[in-house]
Amino acid sequence: GVAWLLAAANQLPDIPFRIAGNGPLWRTASPANVAWLGHLSPTQLAAEYAAARAVVVPSLWYELFGMIALEAMSYGCPVIASRSGALPELVIPDQTGLLVSPGQVDELAAAIARLWRNPDLAARLGQTAQAHIRAHHDPASYLPRLVQLFAQVRQQPDL
Repeated sequence: GVAWLLAAANQLPDIPFRIAGNGPLWRTASPANVAWLGHLSPTQLAAEYAAARAVVVPSLWYELFGMIALEAMSYGCPVIASRSGALPELVIPDQTGLLVSPGQVDELAAAIARLWRNPDLAARLGQTAQAHIRAHHDPASYLPRLVQLFAQVRQQPDL
């Protein structure tokens, strides 16, 4: 979805974009408001999450989980994600972030502009996102539920 994100960035010349990672579109022709960061260490990535107003996960593929969304939310960063795959299970609209239809440039640009131009909303969504991740995906809360699930499955003789 990087090409989709670049199209949205082109509509928002006043908003800075920072794209982490390498791939086939690495340093492709892009608007002046886009910075290509390349591969980041865990420490560098943590700093980016902490400084970001929002993290955009513009996946056009069916995401099985969405680790980037989970990581961003764990740092208190709201997520703007595609409404596809498991991403809607992580991103709760107007609570932990925003969901957009895959490939819809205008919708993605509007969601990005909404959080960029409303830092209080972005902060509130980020705080809720972090609390949600701690309550549902932190190892201390997740592991007991997983063990309980295994115990329930084990008690089912037909499985």
